Amino acid sequence: MVQQVGLFITVDKEVVVPGDTVTFTCQLLTDGYGWAGQMVEVKHYPTGKVIGRDVTNSAGIATIKWTVPFKDRDLGKLPCTYKEFFAYTPELGFSSGRVTVAIAHEVHIYDLAISPKTVQPGGQFQVSGYLVYIDEEGMPRPLAGKTVEIRIDGNVVDRVTTGSDGSFSSVLTAPSETGSYTIEAYYAGEGL
Repeated sequence: MVQQVGLFITVDKEVVVPGDTVTFTCQLLTDGYGWAGQMVEVKHYPTGKVIGRDVTNSAGIATIKWTVPFKDRDLGKLPCTYKEFFAYTPELGFSSGRVTVAIAHEVHIYDLAISPKTVQPGGQFQVSGYLVYIDEEGMPRPLAGKTVEIRIDGNVVDRVTTGSDGSFSSVLTAPSETGSYTIEAYYAGEGL
């Protein structure tokens, strides 16, 4: 009798930053049923470095949690890269397909300032700040040449480009109606 065996892997986050925890869920099936009591490892492709292991439960599921490091000599450049992982059963020799995780730099907008804080309807005010990323040593570094959106109550009212020091500034016209408004600067990221 021939058994149909399958090993599958999923990941709960496709884009992460160093310090995030990623959960890999692996399922080992034989003839469509969970295979309990089997060791499953999650490995980096192509190096084969094991990043975690677990034993399958009664449903054939093994759960492996991995905290993304800032540096890992075996995995190569981190962050700002894509990494692939697969599940493997060392005792049985089965491998799953691969899943991809994008590892990005942590990004922040610092020193957001609005001046003046109170303005008459239709009056002008300035929004300024700095866009930085957190480098491999955990230090803030400027992000130059990136697009920051300025929003009033969630609506984009301007897009500005950061300078060489990560700074941005925009002079805006206040809404024509009296009231309190939420003003924010937003950076969506521009890929890896």
